[in-house]
Amino acid sequence: MSAILMLLSLWLHVASIVVWLGGMTFFVLVLMSVARTQAYRALAPALIERIGLRFRTVAWFALGVLVLSGISNLYLLGASPAALLDSRFWQSPPGRLLEVKLSLISVILILSVVHDFYIGPRSMTLTQADKITSPESERLRRQAMLIGRVNFLLALMVLVLGLMLGHGFFPFQG
Repeated sequence: MSAILMLLSLWLHVASIVVWLGGMTFFVLVLMSVARTQAYRALAPALIERIGLRFRTVAWFALGVLVLSGISNLYLLGASPAALLDSRFWQSPPGRLLEVKLSLISVILILSVVHDFYIGPRSMTLTQADKITSPESERLRRQAMLIGRVNFLLALMVLVLGLMLGHGFFPFQG
């Protein structure tokens, strides 16, 4: 039974990262590049807003599943609460990797909140008010793009750390 739970937890984790990273990849490499072309420039703000709002819901759901399945994976791979409270664990190679991974995840979550609930909505408000060329609107668009790119790179780093953790450092000893 625990093998089935482990497989389900890992599947949820991988499926969620695919949805989240895949969505970010589509947004940056496909949607934004098409939106910048002359033919779609007039449609771009409305299209980016609608797709961005829809993806925000999907992304936050995927992030929630990632956090929950990540906790489940730790437990199912032998990282009991006692093991995680033991300072020897955090000094071990898997402990150090997990610490870096959790730190990067924290940064991703903070940046996502800033992007999704402050910068993005403020930028869209200015765009809808036909202030798309204002210095404030341009500044917010640049910030949103920078945060999106940084989050994407951080997510790729977290993916590598997750692969490293799952490929040879388990089971945890506690």
